Parts: sequence; C-alpha cells; structure tokens
Amino acid sequence: MRRTTAAVGSAVFFVLGPGTVTVLVPRPLTGWQWRQLPYWLPVRVLGALLIILVRCREEPVLVCRFGAEYERYRRAVPAWVPRLRPWHPPGE
Repeated sequence: MRRTTAAVGSAVFFVLGPGTVTVLVPRPLTGWQWRQLPYWLPVRVLGALLIILVRCREEPVLVCRFGAEYERYRRAVPAWVPRLRPWHPPGE
C-alpha cells in the first residue's frame, strides 16, 4: 500500500469513526438536547472500555507475538498520540 493512500485512509477513518459515534449515539439518549449528562456518559464509557481492551488484551498479545521488538516500539511510540512521521526501528 502506498504511503499516501494509507495516510488518507487513516485520516478518513479518524474523522468518520468518532464523528459517526458522536452524532448517532447521543440522539436516542438525549433527543438532541445537548448539555445533558447522558450525552457525554456513553462517550466516556466507550473510551474507557477501549483503553481497557487495548491495555489488558491487545498489548499483552502483541508482546507475546513480537517480544522485544514490540517492547522497543512501545517505548518509542507513545500510546494514543498520533505521529506526523512513521516510526522506524533503529538501524533501518
């Protein structure tokens, strides 16, 4: 896959994914009356569940699968922070 195609695809995903959730989830909960607790509660709960899933399930699986290479990557690339340039292992 070309780098440009991957970057555009990632940008579209990161706009449409959360945008869809923030538009479609609150409507049945609040009837579009914003500034209500039920609007923000599901977003925070979903975010917390996602973080727990990644930290408790996905990361240990990746450590088992890739070992020290994944540990180096995890130390070099902060979690949940987008990067402007791709990470390359030392020596590449």
